[in-house]
Amino acid sequence: MSAEAADDDRRVVTTIHERFGRSPVRTVDDPAQNIGKPLHCNFCGKSQIEVSKLIAGPNNIFICNECVTLCVDILFEEVAAPPNSTD
Repeated sequence: MSAEAADDDRRVVTTIHERFGRSPVRTVDDPAQNIGKPLHCNFCGKSQIEVSKLIAGPNNIFICNECVTLCVDILFEEVAAPPNSTD
């Protein structure tokens, strides 16, 4: 991952924290911390080795930084879009 992409991810996470006022439950940074098979993003299927960050949710559900970025982009597009006219 490039330094520019990492900076973009940090900005996205900062925006989420500011907007929703909380941090992710926990993150998985180091594959060596996990015994057994690597963890995977439940959205795109990439392993923790293929992405820079996995965010753990309840019931062993994980989402990677790339999927979070995509989701935030989609949400911001919806917020920025003008409302539909009901004329």
